[in-house]
Formats: sequence, C-alpha cells, structure tokens
Amino acid sequence: MDGRSYVEDVSDQDLVKALREGFTPTSDYARIGDASIAIICVPTPIDHESRPDLQPLISAVKKIGEFALSSTLVINESTSYPTTVRKLIPSTIKEVDANLELLFAVAPERVDPGNKSWSYQRTPRLVSGLTPEATTRAVTFYSSFCENVVEVSTPEIAEFSKVLENSFRQVNIALVNELAPLARLAGISIFDVIEAAATKPYGFMPFWPGVGVGGHCIPVDPMYLSWFARQNGMDLQLIESAQAINAMQPSQVAKLISEQALSKDSQILVVGIAYKAGSKDLRESPSLELIKQISVDYPKVEWWDESIDSWNETYRPNIVTGK
Repeated sequence: MDGRSYVEDVSDQDLVKALREGFTPTSDYARIGDASIAIICVPTPIDHESRPDLQPLISAVKKIGEFALSSTLVINESTSYPTTVRKLIPSTIKEVDANLELLFAVAPERVDPGNKSWSYQRTPRLVSGLTPEATTRAVTFYSSFCENVVEVSTPEIAEFSKVLENSFRQVNIALVNELAPLARLAGISIFDVIEAAATKPYGFMPFWPGVGVGGHCIPVDPMYLSWFARQNGMDLQLIESAQAINAMQPSQVAKLISEQALSKDSQILVVGIAYKAGSKDLRESPSLELIKQISVDYPKVEWWDESIDSWNETYRPNIVTGK
C-alpha cells in the first residue's frame, strides 16, 4: 500500500486520503464477514459467441455466500441482464449456504472514464432492493456520497435501464457509421451534417462516426439485453444490426486505406489505440483490430497514443510505439 493508484479516475492523492481514513484493500475473503454491506463490482464481459460471461460475478457471489453473515446487504453494481439480482445472485448464494439470509439490492455503475464534469458523486445513481429494508439501506448508503440517488421500484428497472443506456449509444453510433459512406459518396462531410443537425435544441443528440465502438460497455452491454430477449423468445433486430455495423468499421476503414493505392512500403501511423481519448483502457478497442487488418498489407505500421506507453504486441512484433 504505497499510495499509488492504478485506477485512472482515482488520483494518488485521493487514494492516500482514503488510506488515512481507514480504507484497507485486501484479498482476504474472510474480511467479508466483518462487513454489513458487500458490493459486487466485477467485469461482466461476453464470450466468443456474444453471450454473457458471468463467471467473475458468480465467483464473487460464491465468496460472499461463503463468508458473509446473515442480514448482510449485497449490492450488485456490475452490469447484467434484468433478474440477475432477483434470481441469479440469491440462487447462487443458496448453493453455497441454504440457510444464509441476506438482503439484495442493485445500483448499476455509471462511469465515464476521464470525464471531469460527471464524477461518481455527481452522476445520478439508480438504486432498488428486493425488499423495502434492502432498498432503504442501499439508498442510505449511496446517499452518503452521491448527490442524487434515484430510487426505482424494482431491481429489474435499474438493471434494464443500464443496458438500455448503452444500447442507445450503440444504435446511434451505428446510425452515423452507416450514413458516413453515403455522405462520402455524395461529397458531403458527415461531420458538418451532424454539427448542423445538432443546432436543433430538441429531439436530437450528436453522435460521431469512427472506427467502431470500444470499452467495457457499448460493445458488451447491448449483448446482455439481446441475450435476455432471446431467453424470452424475442429477437432484438435493431440492436443486433447495430452491433454488426459497428463491428464492421475496422474493416471499412482498412478498405478506405487500401483504396488509396499506397505503396506496400508506406509507413502508416495509427493515432490513438485506447477505446477513447484520454484513457489507457484498451478493452474492445477497435483500433487494435484496425492495426491487425492493415498490417496484413502494410508491414510498416506504427501507433501513437498520448496516454499509453506500451502495448502487448505478441501478434505483430514490428508494430511499435510512435512516441
């Protein structure tokens, strides 16, 4: 505990302050027994078939079931499909200890890495519990450090809201990615079009085309909603189409590069490999897929990102930092 933070939005100063005030990081699961509230905040990725991979969550829940005391409040912050808090988490606890009586609530995380305007404290937090007691305790807890706590009537509403938020972004990004080639063919700047449309003070929100979508939310969360729909006998065609459009963008950009009739010895610099500017997060970054694709035809590919000093280059040793 040297006071150095590896979390982008937690400064060293904030970490040192927390340590001085009693924060104690530990990997000792037995410490769960000392807590009145256990918060689950783990990755919830998708597998190679775009299905929910809840192994990290299930593993965390089992540890809680192994060490928690009765009446402990379990709050899930990890993104998942509706009914996770009502069905999956309690049933997993019962597999570990059928006699353990816990309280369950959900408060989906909302975070925009690098956004200085909307911190954890300022971003409204949705909260709901399976019982009135669970809801009251969860609302009281988050009210102690969040400026705006929004109580919703059921955990499913909070869970559904989280995956809707990122599905909304995915669909709208796919829309402009699909329109960008049309604008290009017509000799029109899609960026100028979006800026012009954004002058409308109602009914429109600007989204921008790019090489795809990345991070741990937009390419992932909508697939939880799509999977949940299939479990209920439905297909979410719009979300599936949006996912496919955004996934094609690295190939589309690589095609645009190949159409420039560059020499095979040309040097290509990819600027920005994190999934968003100002971040070190490479999860699901479409820039990495773009580099893989253009490297097939152009062996001299370099990259530069002001936030990243090094990157795992196992599949292409000659891709080097442009710094």
